[in-house]
Amino acid sequence: MENKITAVLIDDEPAAVESTQYLLAEYCPTVQVVGTANSVQAGIEAIDRNNPDVIFLDVQMPHGGGFALLEHYEKPTFQVIFATAYDSYAIRAFEYSAVDYLLKPYRSSDLVKAIEKAQGNKDMELRIQQLELLRKNMEKPAQMIIPVSGGTEIIALSDLVYLEADNNYTTLYLRGEKKILVSKTLKFFVDQLPDEQFYRVHHSYLVQRGFIEKIASDGKTLDTSDFKATIPISTRRKPAFMKWLKTQP
Repeated sequence: MENKITAVLIDDEPAAVESTQYLLAEYCPTVQVVGTANSVQAGIEAIDRNNPDVIFLDVQMPHGGGFALLEHYEKPTFQVIFATAYDSYAIRAFEYSAVDYLLKPYRSSDLVKAIEKAQGNKDMELRIQQLELLRKNMEKPAQMIIPVSGGTEIIALSDLVYLEADNNYTTLYLRGEKKILVSKTLKFFVDQLPDEQFYRVHHSYLVQRGFIEKIASDGKTLDTSDFKATIPISTRRKPAFMKWLKTQP
């Protein structure tokens, strides 16, 4: 029998709370809702009273949003699943920080995945690290948490020179000639990294604008600075790439 986990739902929209309660009851039978709240202060009281395993936290609420609540806890003992209606750009902050979030309105399958992820994350220090990184990235995404062999690594986007695909793996080439092999496809990074900063010049390569040092006269390759490399440019992608280079980041 699976272990039960307790949850507190914090959202100023009654309909959102009711919807989450219904979906949890229908699709996540291991989750027991032990409290609800419609404000930051009420949320703090519900957490302190019930000591939940996980909280569902609205990002935007009157009299202080979800981050105001989290600032009350120096080292939260609970998992956090954010609920947000933010646009796609702000969503990057959540994804870079490897924090669980639900984009309103969300489906039952999204909820189930978030619960499964929360149940699997037992590392409290990593949770705190993720939340701290999220706070910073909400202003402008600048760092990512990357899963590596034996743990995780935080990298600054400004250090990413280029990325190279290798089937279901991607090698990240960083400033200072550092390499990281990640068990993610290149498409994962194409979807995550900002379009104005990174361009997929070839099926197997994604390059950051600021590290492009020289383009060959025939337009078939480019050289990168810092981590010295010559990267092929796809003939099919070349026209759009050259147009992208002329735009302002």
